Amino acid sequence: MAAWDPLRSEFVCLPQDPHNLFVYWIFTPQRLALLRSFIGKILAQLHLALRFSSPEDAQVQKVFTFPLSDRGQCYFSGLASHLSYYVEMGVITPDGQFFSWAKT
Repeated sequence: MAAWDPLRSEFVCLPQDPHNLFVYWIFTPQRLALLRSFIGKILAQLHLALRFSSPEDAQVQKVFTFPLSDRGQCYFSGLASHLSYYVEMGVITPDGQFFSWAKT
């Protein structure tokens, strides 16, 4: 794993145990400005969002929205240990469409 670089944005998913997952992100000032510009030009009502899913169970899907800031975090708990999971970061439209930027 590369050393932490304060000029690099991060999107990290850390399993804590078979039932809990921690996700955090850090945006550099340049990346944050780019994201704000993109969102402002496309549709001001877009929101930063995380989508949590399991490829083995289509009913396992949750979407959480967050204010667009330089850093954030989210815990997912109560996970079934026999399933695998992934988290996507992206934007969500007012009508619920999700556009993914990154996937763990």
